[in-house]
Amino acid sequence: MKIIEIGSIPVGDIVVPPRLRDVDMAWVAVIAETIKAKGQMQEIVLCMRDGKPHLLAGAHRLEAVKMAGLGDIRGMIVALDDGEEAVELEAIENMARRELTALDKAIHLGALRDIHQKRSLASMRGGDKKSKAFAEEKDKVQILYFDQAVASTVKLSRASIYAYLGIYDKLPKAARERLKGSGLADNLSELKALANEKPADQLAILDLLQGESPKASTVSAAAALHHNEVDTSTPDERDFARFVKLWGRASKRLRKQISAHIAKHPDGEEG
Repeated sequence: MKIIEIGSIPVGDIVVPPRLRDVDMAWVAVIAETIKAKGQMQEIVLCMRDGKPHLLAGAHRLEAVKMAGLGDIRGMIVALDDGEEAVELEAIENMARRELTALDKAIHLGALRDIHQKRSLASMRGGDKKSKAFAEEKDKVQILYFDQAVASTVKLSRASIYAYLGIYDKLPKAARERLKGSGLADNLSELKALANEKPADQLAILDLLQGESPKASTVSAAAALHHNEVDTSTPDERDFARFVKLWGRASKRLRKQISAHIAKHPDGEEG
């Protein structure tokens, strides 16, 4: 990437392509107040395509300048080395910021990993793809070998990176889109639980969690309903699970005793 120019650009001229991450208008409002009080403190990054400036990084700052009622924004126009550098630049910049949700981190790390793999595999073209050395090198690519600059920027352990990539790889795009902006988006354990379900089941589980009248409040509870299983997330449900297990092992005589007791005390009251 090479810096071509830094200067003031009319906000109405800027083209905003599809982004890895949706703009959070609540955060935009915070930035807008800062800009009103102190001015714009950091340039947005753009590149020129078809004679127009296209946004690479700084979507929240751009929207904040608009919200503040300003007609121009300070920007840095750059030349890119390849077509994927725009996505890479957005992902790296966003990963360094504090307001990313767990889902955002998974999506951004997935994008970075995919770019890294594509470049690394492209560099191996021409070799003997059947050789042991090629297979070993390909495995290294799959292990997410970020360069030092990226690893330093994202500030995550290897275990954390793998956790986020597991979510990215196991959740199809349709599920990721439905999760954006939801309470689950920043709940890593819930995202892991959903990702561990089969893709065919994930959307059905989200239906139970996100309907007008949600049928469950956790992924495990929704999964239990979807699979017609006993959910054991509450004391009553754990007791019921134990009863079902006991019933399955009970003799005919014991089942008759239990049935007679229930018939005699339908509301659970002794007397």
